[in-house]
Amino acid sequence: MQEQNSNNRYSKYKKLEKINVDPVSGSSIKAKISDPRIQLKMGRIQGSIRQLLQIPADFHILILEHSRLDNANIFSLLNFSSDIKGGFLDTGSRSFVAIKEARKIFDVEVIGSSRESAYSYIPQCDWIPHNISFLHITSTNELQGNRVSKFPNISLPIIFDRSADLFTDQISFHGLDLVYAHGDDEIVPQNLSIILIRDSLLKTISSSVFADPILIQNNHNDIEIKFKDLFLLHQSLEALKQNGGVAGQISRISRLSMPLYREIERNTKFVAIVNVKDRSLQAIRFFVAKAEDEFKFASLLDQKDLNILKRSPQGDFLILLQKFREDEIFELIGIMQEFEQDPKLQIYQGR
Repeated sequence: MQEQNSNNRYSKYKKLEKINVDPVSGSSIKAKISDPRIQLKMGRIQGSIRQLLQIPADFHILILEHSRLDNANIFSLLNFSSDIKGGFLDTGSRSFVAIKEARKIFDVEVIGSSRESAYSYIPQCDWIPHNISFLHITSTNELQGNRVSKFPNISLPIIFDRSADLFTDQISFHGLDLVYAHGDDEIVPQNLSIILIRDSLLKTISSSVFADPILIQNNHNDIEIKFKDLFLLHQSLEALKQNGGVAGQISRISRLSMPLYREIERNTKFVAIVNVKDRSLQAIRFFVAKAEDEFKFASLLDQKDLNILKRSPQGDFLILLQKFREDEIFELIGIMQEFEQDPKLQIYQGR
């Protein structure tokens, strides 16, 4: 469905304002950001991002292509210095990848991890080593269903990965120095990264986290970007505005997540995994209370032909709310209630 939507949007390519190119070449068409036509469209996109996210004026907005980087390595993309030491919170799959990629470039110290509890909570930053250059936090790990609800009060720069929730959660920029989001094909195309950098971080001379921050500030115009990716981003942002912006996204997700969490808490057949204060609103994890009932519940979902849950090898169930319709979410709640009310589970006995 996502691929179909992308193709439909791209079929409107000839209508793209100010960029008159031959669409026959498809997504291989590229231009340098220094191209005046690209700068005009880029300026409009940056303005939309600033408006939608309420980004302070002292932040630079960069849109870069990362298609040639493994795992969209932010630390390669922004030329981080090799003689620094980064502090990381290990809170799930996204943070694990960030730690892995950072270790290819500089020293890393994991100062908090919740891996031993299947990432059921966000570890606190009660102790920060004195030789850390910055603290890296992942806002949401959607596969683990957790999110950061409170930021540590520290004097170090904070680097914030918002790849999973850039346009689905309104987070204050107070205390943050670098925010980035790699494309997930929902709003930001998969080849692109959106990077927001505070002026004060770029102007740091001693103990800078960058090998050369001037490169970020002035020379990114030499980077090439695909016309198709730029077009799709523009279209997605305009659609987001028309649908109520970030506030509209939050409202929709809240309408779905709150009833689902209430059902998980009320229903004796199910147990939520993540601590209440650290739960994601858009990615919900739970498991069946009795191991012997896991297969029965999965079978009921199959019989109802509702394929909106992912299942881990450990038996966890996960749903990403923004990927499904409201009627599907409420149908899931109804099935969970049916599962609780049928103690003999007669549906599996062919009745």
